[in-house]
This record gives sequence, C-alpha cells and structure tokens, in this order.
Amino acid sequence: QNLKVWSNTTIKKIPVINYKTAKSNKKLLINWLKSLNSFGFAKINGCEKKTGTVIKIAKLFGYVRETNYGKWFNVKSKTNAVNLAYTNLGLQAHTDNPYRDPVPTIQILHCLKSSTKGGDSKVVDGFKAAILLKKQNQKYFDLLTKYCARFEYKGDEKTHLKSRRPMIELSPDGELL
Repeated sequence: QNLKVWSNTTIKKIPVINYKTAKSNKKLLINWLKSLNSFGFAKINGCEKKTGTVIKIAKLFGYVRETNYGKWFNVKSKTNAVNLAYTNLGLQAHTDNPYRDPVPTIQILHCLKSSTKGGDSKVVDGFKAAILLKKQNQKYFDLLTKYCARFEYKGDEKTHLKSRRPMIELSPDGELL
C-alpha cells in the first residue's frame, strides 16, 4: 500500500485530471488513480453536467456497486428528510455509509447544480487522525480499535441496514485499514 498521510498544510497538490484526458490517456488515468489510492481522494473536472455522469466516470476504472438508492444517489433538499444529504445543512467530517457491509470504496460526488450558497466539500485524512491519536493517546486509540460501534440506517420499509465495527479498523496483523 502506498498510503500518504496529509493535512491541508502538507498536501502540495490535489490529484486532478480532466475527464476527456482520463478517457483518452490511460497512462495519465493510471497515475491519477495511483494518487487517488495514495491520498484517498482526487478531483476530476470537465465532466458533463447531466444526471448519471457518475456512471461514465466510474466506467473509466471500475464498476458501480448498486445500493438501495440505485446506481447513483441524487442529493436534493427535501422537507422531512430522512438523510442529512437531503438537507441544505453543512456536514461535519464523517464517513459515509458505515452501516453498509462492505462499506463504500470509491465514492464519486458530482455537482450538477447548486441552488444555495456554499456546498464546498471538506476532506479529512482519517489515517492521519488515527496515527496522531495513537501517538498522543494509545489508550484511546486502543478503545477505538478494539470495541465495536453499532451503525444503522432505516430508510423506507424495505431498507434497514446495520453493521458493527470498530471506529478505527485494523487488519489481523495491526495494519491501519
């Protein structure tokens, strides 16, 4: 694994590729994907502003794992929302869908149109946070790796997802996952 921990002061360059370039230049696409794997996030620009474009992006390097939302998830502000994604509230740093098993791997976010001000994305390096916690307080780190939290999502009558996992997951040999 070529994991690179970062912060907003240490990351020099966010990996970025243009969609047309990604389609036509496999070498640049592979380099971009390597950066995505190392940093945990990357940008792609120059995409069509159409519903379903995320599927075209995903097909450049993989496949779509369909969920209860379908092949993609339209985020729109709704009254009586059952998910924070359906509100215009700002979100704190979080991990999406911890109630899924397996959890999402690569997620593609694509803004077609924003009806309100804001909407900036914030990205946090959870690996760096876990490493810092381990250095600063081994006891708390151990608690978050050894005891499971319960995660649950109840959507419509057909959707009830649950999982139990530690907040910080380690492989059997102690590697940070």
